[in-house]
Amino acid sequence: YSPLQDMHTEKLFPRLLSLCLIFITASLGSMAQSTQPLIAEFRTSAYDTDGESNSIQMTIGGIAESEYIDIDCGFGTEEHEVVPATYDTENEEWTGTTITLNVSAEGMVRIYGNAENIQVIDAHGCMFHEIDIERLSNLTILDLSHNELERLDLTALTALQALYLSDNPFNREPLTVGTPKNDLAILDIGQI
Repeated sequence: YSPLQDMHTEKLFPRLLSLCLIFITASLGSMAQSTQPLIAEFRTSAYDTDGESNSIQMTIGGIAESEYIDIDCGFGTEEHEVVPATYDTENEEWTGTTITLNVSAEGMVRIYGNAENIQVIDAHGCMFHEIDIERLSNLTILDLSHNELERLDLTALTALQALYLSDNPFNREPLTVGTPKNDLAILDIGQI
């Protein structure tokens, strides 16, 4: 035993404690949640497939005015402006705000904002295998083709006009369209 060890420990402990508090505070700050309501959740295998350098793209289009949404891919929320959806007749595709996402190992994408403003979601090829979009009551165009969806229930989405679901396994439960979709004009499911 040495008095020098006590002096060294007395100086070292407060420094370690300060470093721990700084780390905890920084971690909590980066995990801050949105003040807006949760409107959609997606689980993707992009991290499992491509690791930390994963990258997926979604296009989200609004109804009338530009509004802001928050997206959390496991690293805290990021704000994105969602512009009104338009149809590009030359390229035969819907346009809106295209967002590139890098997801954490958790594989979750959470979207916060005004559910009533979202009209179009194009998330083809995002490696999604689970989604929860039932709050998007004004969603008219939904492209989830070329994903890994194991099940999907569209009962709550009564405004759908176009639905693209080809190249999904639906191996846990069959696709459920649910209530009548009187305005559904395009249904592309390929082979299920």
